[in-house]
Amino acid sequence: MDQPKKINNIPIPVHNLKELYDVVEQDWKNPHCKLRKSIEIQLYRYGLSTYDAYDIFADAVLRAVKHLERNDEIPHILGWLHNTSYKIIQEEYRKKLYRTKVVKKLSSKDEFTSKSNADIFSDEEMSLVADLINSLDPLEKSIIVWKSKRLKWKQICLKLAEEKLISMDDLEDPKTLERIKRRGNRAAYKIKNLIQEASKVYN
Repeated sequence: MDQPKKINNIPIPVHNLKELYDVVEQDWKNPHCKLRKSIEIQLYRYGLSTYDAYDIFADAVLRAVKHLERNDEIPHILGWLHNTSYKIIQEEYRKKLYRTKVVKKLSSKDEFTSKSNADIFSDEEMSLVADLINSLDPLEKSIIVWKSKRLKWKQICLKLAEEKLISMDDLEDPKTLERIKRRGNRAAYKIKNLIQEASKVYN
């Protein structure tokens, strides 16, 4: 998508937090605030219309605070906030794409239970679902983690035995492998459903 046009060509420099807050408070309360309108338009264009424009704006202001802590000034604060808000929206859009990709992967039973060495999550995807994985019980969590590291199912069973999540006797049982596959598949669907619930906020 094309980057939005500049919303204010008049540079307003800020040198400290007081100047920053004075400018942003005055600008955001203005009923004709161009920055708010620009954020709303970009959220709509990126399919993120359920996001609150103020939340994007507030995130941009927090980044401005951190910038001022490291630098002497922001020469054009409204332009800076505008560009930063646009970057934040792009970041949220990429997160939405990753969420969709993870849900599709978890929807594929064949991909998860495949005997191949293919991993089910990339590092970025693992980071995205980390909190959800931690909500699983210890056995399911371990299955997901080891599967993401490209281990085969027999190797996963050995790891589970080392972690004392299954017994050594279980390794001798021919039904154990299928049981672990079913638990892994169940865990994948749990994560999928949790992601879908969480994604309702953003879609």
